[in-house]
Amino acid sequence: MSEPDVVIVTAQRRDLHHVAANLRPEHIREVNGMLDLSPYDAVMVSVADSAHVFAGRAGGEALFLCGASKKRLLSDFGSVWMLATPDIDRYPLAAAEALRRLFAQAHVLAEADVLEQWIPHWYRKGLKWLLWLGWKADGMKEINGVPHIRMVHENDS
Repeated sequence: MSEPDVVIVTAQRRDLHHVAANLRPEHIREVNGMLDLSPYDAVMVSVADSAHVFAGRAGGEALFLCGASKKRLLSDFGSVWMLATPDIDRYPLAAAEALRRLFAQAHVLAEADVLEQWIPHWYRKGLKWLLWLGWKADGMKEINGVPHIRMVHENDS
């Protein structure tokens, strides 16, 4: 039996609340380590900082949120982020393909030729996923005492 499609839509308020209330454990650990925020506040801060926010849904229920932030005044880098519920693991291929298609547009959405993301060194699944998408590791720094790997992606076009 094949997986149902994961559909990417512009995130609605119900998607934000659903993902925040059901954030996967590794994402709770990640946001607690970086921002020291509740899951709800982490979702709301991420959304507020983004020019575009999307939800990936299967069967009408949000599996993840993904956003793109425009480059900042003092930086030429854009940023993307993704926060998910544990249900994303029920649709590994469909979710990965939907996110791959969405991230292919990330440079346009973030209005930047270079995207960056900081990933905690312990979050191997996230690091492997970004490497699969063509991102490269480019240095480390500590954020709140935890080593984070800087991942970058340059626009190919």
